[in-house]
Amino acid sequence: MSILNTHDMEMIESANKLMKKLYQEGKHHVAAPVRTNSGKVYTAVNLEAYVGRAAVCAEAIVLGKAISESDQEFETIIAVLSNSEGSDSRVVSPWECAGNW
Repeated sequence: MSILNTHDMEMIESANKLMKKLYQEGKHHVAAPVRTNSGKVYTAVNLEAYVGRAAVCAEAIVLGKAISESDQEFETIIAVLSNSEGSDSRVVSPWECAGNW
């Protein structure tokens, strides 16, 4: 079991803020922040879909966001699952959005 440090807590807070801003029932329920080796933090939400394979995990989106900004070395990634209105959240294992919850 790992212990969260101050930087991790700041990342979780950034995920909670984004989720409170963007939460939509059935659309966005996972936010993922990633901290790059440069120290920059990017945050993104999942994209849910009910047709085909269009759903994309927040972790994949945030990695793409960082890479598109030329940040390609990662230090930490966290996934935060929100249960309702983006206000009730918990840290989950990255990639847990793949259907295990």
